[in-house]
Amino acid sequence: MKSVCVYLFPLLVLTCYSQERSNVGEYNILDYGAKKDSSFLSSEAINQAITDCSANGGGRVVIPAGKYKSGTILMKDYVELYFEPGSYLYASIDPKDICRQPQPESRSEKE
Repeated sequence: MKSVCVYLFPLLVLTCYSQERSNVGEYNILDYGAKKDSSFLSSEAINQAITDCSANGGGRVVIPAGKYKSGTILMKDYVELYFEPGSYLYASIDPKDICRQPQPESRSEKE
């Protein structure tokens, strides 16, 4: 009887974990206005998808196949950035597209 419990407990844990994770959503950046064009800046769409994903408990932000240009991307808790095969994310070289990262309160601007 004890050996049966040893084998069933991990199965029970995995089942509970998979049911909990099945509720997470997928957020496609194309639904937020991103375009498969490396001359179009898609950072606003990507950041909005990340924000919505995190606000709804987490999940996956999907970047479909294509070429996208982005400035700063701010990741949030419980968000996975998933690149489908054939997807490319190019960094913008325009300084105005790169926003300054928020500094923690414990650090000074001089560091």
